[in-house]
Amino acid sequence: MRYIRGLFVCLFGVLLLLLCLSNQEVVRFQFIPSELDFFYQKGLIFEVPLFILLLISTLAGVFLGIISEWFRGVKTRKKRKTKTLEKKALTDHPDSTNTHFLKESDDIINLLDKGK
Repeated sequence: MRYIRGLFVCLFGVLLLLLCLSNQEVVRFQFIPSELDFFYQKGLIFEVPLFILLLISTLAGVFLGIISEWFRGVKTRKKRKTKTLEKKALTDHPDSTNTHFLKESDDIINLLDKGK
């Protein structure tokens, strides 16, 4: 499994290198369209290589996907934590109805308590 993952990482690296080498032309990137330039005088215009924009947008998508999956799993993690705490409470503090948790010394104490 480790070799397959290493092979996948190497393949991804080669594809990423090919992407960067084939998209080196400089493009003009602006946040605000030129029709709305009167709001902001400079216009926020950048001239960057195309592969940098591709990498930034891909990383932003991965980051947003990770964050959304983390928020989606909050309910599941909370339920699992509650169940484990309930199990721990049952095994740590057995009451009189859970006699299968009692030890032999507890049986003797229970017999003495019944005699009172």
